[in-house]
Amino acid sequence: MEIHQPKPFHGWREFAKEVGIIVLGVLIALAAEQTAEAFRWRQRVEQARQAMRVELSQDDGLQAYARASITRCLAVRLDAIQRGIDSRLSVAQVVALAKAYRPPYRTWESDAFRSAVASDVSSHMAAHELAEWSGVYANIPYLGQVTEKEQELLNSLSDGLPFDRRISDAEADRMTRIVQGLRRANANLDLWSRVVLFGTVPIKAAPPASDRKAVTADARQLYGSCVVVPDLKPLPASDSQFDRAHRDE
Repeated sequence: MEIHQPKPFHGWREFAKEVGIIVLGVLIALAAEQTAEAFRWRQRVEQARQAMRVELSQDDGLQAYARASITRCLAVRLDAIQRGIDSRLSVAQVVALAKAYRPPYRTWESDAFRSAVASDVSSHMAAHELAEWSGVYANIPYLGQVTEKEQELLNSLSDGLPFDRRISDAEADRMTRIVQGLRRANANLDLWSRVVLFGTVPIKAAPPASDRKAVTADARQLYGSCVVVPDLKPLPASDSQFDRAHRDE
C-alpha cells in the first residue's frame, strides 16, 4: 500500500497562502452563521410585532376606544346618582340609579409584550421602536387597576343598607364620597384610554376603522346619543384633565 506523505511547505509564502485559505473559510462560515442568526431574530421580532398589534388593535385598543366613547354618558348617570343622594331618596331608589350606571368591565392584557421582553426579542428592536411599544403598554396595568377600583366602588355604593328607608345624612356623605371616586375613575379611564389610542398610531396597532364604527354603533344602542366618537390625536401636556389624573394617582 502506498502512503502519501504531506508535502513540505516551500517557503513562507506558500505557508501564508494555506493559512489564509483556512482563515477565509472560517470567516465565511462565521459570517454565514451570523447572517442566519440575524435572519432568525428578524423573524422573531416581526412575529412579536404582529402579536402585539393584534393584542392592541383587537383587544386593549378597542376597549380603550369603547371606554372613551361613553365617558360623557357615564358622567351623566353619576350626576343622576348624586341628585338622588342629595334629595335623600330611599336606598332602593338610589340603588336603582346605581344599576343604570353600567361601566363595562374589561380585562387589560399585555401578554404579547411580556412575551417579547421575556424571550429577549425586545432587545433586538431599535431603541425608538421599543420605546413606542413600551410607552403604550406601560399604561395597560394602570387601566386594569382603575377598572378594578371602579368596580369595587360601584359594589360598595349600597353595601349594608336596608332598602326600606331613606338614606341618612351619614350614609349620604359616604355615598357622595363613593360617587366622587367613581367620577375620578371615569375621568382617568377616559384619559388613559385616549393616551393608549394615540400611542397605537405610530406602531400601526390602532383599532381598524370598521371595528371602531361597530363599537360606536353598539355603544349608541346601549347608552344613546351621549356617545362620542373618540379621535386618535394626542392630548396636550397642559390639559387640565391630564394634570388632575396625575394628582389622583
